[in-house]
Amino acid sequence: MEDLLKLNDAEKEFRELFIRYPQIHQNPPKTVGQMLENEKKYPDYRRAFDRYFKDCPRVGDYLSENLFSPKDDVALLMHTRFVPGFMHYHEFFEITHVMNGKYRCYVNDTFLELEKGDVCILAPHVYHCPITHMEDDVVCNVLVRSSTFDKVFFHILRHDPILSEFFSRSLNESIGGGYLKFSNEDDKEVEYILLTMLNEFRNRGLYYAPIVNKLMSALFVLLLRNHSNTLVTGFSDHLNFSQKITSVLQYIRDNVQSLTLPELAKKFSYSERQVSRLLVKYTGKSFTTILQDTRMQQACMLLRESNRTVNEIVFQCGYKNQHHFYTMFKNYYGKTPAQYRRDIIFEKSLKDDGMDFDELM
Repeated sequence: MEDLLKLNDAEKEFRELFIRYPQIHQNPPKTVGQMLENEKKYPDYRRAFDRYFKDCPRVGDYLSENLFSPKDDVALLMHTRFVPGFMHYHEFFEITHVMNGKYRCYVNDTFLELEKGDVCILAPHVYHCPITHMEDDVVCNVLVRSSTFDKVFFHILRHDPILSEFFSRSLNESIGGGYLKFSNEDDKEVEYILLTMLNEFRNRGLYYAPIVNKLMSALFVLLLRNHSNTLVTGFSDHLNFSQKITSVLQYIRDNVQSLTLPELAKKFSYSERQVSRLLVKYTGKSFTTILQDTRMQQACMLLRESNRTVNEIVFQCGYKNQHHFYTMFKNYYGKTPAQYRRDIIFEKSLKDDGMDFDELM
């Protein structure tokens, strides 16, 4: 982390320009074209911008996946401090982690504030403007190809109703997306994974690309396991994806044991038909499917993190028939609950022996 706090050559130059021309950073967010036009009267800024960002693969305000090396599904970049923020959008997902200090991003006509430890997942095709003006603001950007996201990562997230909905819509260019924010405070596991990813990506040793992909998968799982209760969503206005649907999905997650469609409808003052149509519209899934997905996810969590017997887990997840639970679990995960738990115990034993990396692989 100490190395990341040090300013690189670009940051040193832009810091001097920031001190000399603070008014540039006080203006409202601009597009790249507007920013460069405005800075004609500041030729030092234009020369610095061309020197460090001229080869960035953009067309106007749009950044394409040409930024990636052909073998990479994931790329990691440290955010350059003191560069004037400019409005842009891109073809890929951007996952921002605040390693130190703070981070502000203008998105969906408002400022999103991130504190140390926070993680923000920004969908493709969303206009935004990142802003970091302080020397101790250390921000890591993880870029993930949208073109290969479904194949490489989506299977991990498909059973979580909120994340599944977010990524499904984000991958549909005609609909667009928004952002997800996780508040992680001082999560050392998340920081360790990101620092390891950054190190692998920068050194580009043998098999670095699949290693980075596995670590990216581990990061998604950690966010779901440790921080799903802090999740905040932000969506473009044209999506009409209100906080109401997020609350509905969260209520399903919190009441999987005995929740029925009539109870859900009553809770949110809908008819059964209205709440069913709402769920299908925004998730593409029926109430029964969402409930089933959530129960399976909870069963996995209890098998991993508790000493409860399988019979106790069957009851806690809302099943009255153990055979039906076993059948559903094997259909979802390709193994019985007992096999799943044995695999988790084996992986934990590897970790206890100092073999964390093999666990992730």
